[in-house]
Amino acid sequence: MITEHNGKRIAFGLNWKSRLSEGDVHGDARSVKSKYFWYADKAVYFGTLPEVETTKKQRASLKSSFASLLKKKQRSPLYAGAVALLHRYPDVPNLVMVLEVPKDDPAYQDGGYIVCGIHQSRPRSGYDKILKTEVEVSEALKAFKQLCGSPGFELFGDVKISGITAASWDDVHKGADQSALMRKTKSAMVNPLVFGMAAAIVLSTFGFAYSKYSAYKRAEAQRIAMAAQKNSQQLYDEELMARRLDGTVLAQNVNAVLAPLGKMTYSLGGWPLKKATCNLPPDKQMACTFDYVRPEKSKATYETFLAAAKQQFDNVEFAGRTIKASKAFKNVAFTEQGKAIDAGKSQREEVVEFGSALQRLERFGKPKQDEFQPFAMPPGASTAELTSPPILTAAWEFTTPLRNMKELASFPGYATVSQLAVAYSDSPAYELDSSMAMVTVTGKIFSKPN
Repeated sequence: MITEHNGKRIAFGLNWKSRLSEGDVHGDARSVKSKYFWYADKAVYFGTLPEVETTKKQRASLKSSFASLLKKKQRSPLYAGAVALLHRYPDVPNLVMVLEVPKDDPAYQDGGYIVCGIHQSRPRSGYDKILKTEVEVSEALKAFKQLCGSPGFELFGDVKISGITAASWDDVHKGADQSALMRKTKSAMVNPLVFGMAAAIVLSTFGFAYSKYSAYKRAEAQRIAMAAQKNSQQLYDEELMARRLDGTVLAQNVNAVLAPLGKMTYSLGGWPLKKATCNLPPDKQMACTFDYVRPEKSKATYETFLAAAKQQFDNVEFAGRTIKASKAFKNVAFTEQGKAIDAGKSQREEVVEFGSALQRLERFGKPKQDEFQPFAMPPGASTAELTSPPILTAAWEFTTPLRNMKELASFPGYATVSQLAVAYSDSPAYELDSSMAMVTVTGKIFSKPN
């Protein structure tokens, strides 16, 4: 399907396939009757957009709705939604976005859901599709969970599903950049004028010479065009420059970030707070979801919660015994990610320095760090083809009582935080590594080439 949001046409429901050999991508797209496809130079996969099957009623609606806009839409660019998600959530290798189909889409008048899965940082075949019912969505999520295995996946979207992180079409729009552009499939038809000219050239010595010259010019033009194409290093440099401008929160400032949570009411209208999850995305505002759970045999109701909460939340959703209230905090100590990258040291130095910092935290909780990986590698670029080593990044995590967050003040400037999750309990606990309020901090560190 193709939908328009804030002036950008975005396509979902692509068929994704591995590309194991060189060849004509246009031919591959024509073989499945796809008018548009996505492919980046040197990418190992490509996506084709199938035609939507419609009823007579839908076709009539489509014709009346889009006849006047057809020329305009043909001129406007088209972006692959799955690739846009890759760029919106670059640090999430496994994710699923579930969005409601726009109500004004003539091809989906009965509604439906867009389900788009990213597995190991690439679109996954069979998980970029449009589904009609919640049951189908649930089955797709179960299948994707089995595909991901123990690492699992993160769930984003605008539907009511347990564990989902709020996201919208705006998030897709933010990731729809130049590298997500789709291409129009070229026709395989032979131009009859060209064919006639070729026949005339066969009958003429001058024509033969001219054809040889034309072939040379075409080859030369192709060589120049190939030279003008961006190589992996150029693609990487551009991506890194853009990612340097993203917002991030330094781990040493995490206490200030947690300050707004300390002002939240821990019980509203008889509903105690059980969990607070705060994401720190690149757009420089902290988005938090608060889970309030109704106790057994309580007199608390949705009405008592709303009366106590008043206007302190941006959105409130009701799900049985749980109320999910969300709020965005804009006055948070974000800094440009480039500063954290510049503060990075060599991988060996960080193994000693940051590794020691985590070891000092072991008596307070459970710290861990993952392996280093290249940072900000864009689609179409290969680490093997880089002329300079890339920036490296490694994810880290720490679970500890909330009171121990002050220990992160001594963290180096290359350590950042991307999520804070606080779990609240009714049972008192006074050990160094346990408390009524336990927080899990997730982030990453940046390392420069040796």
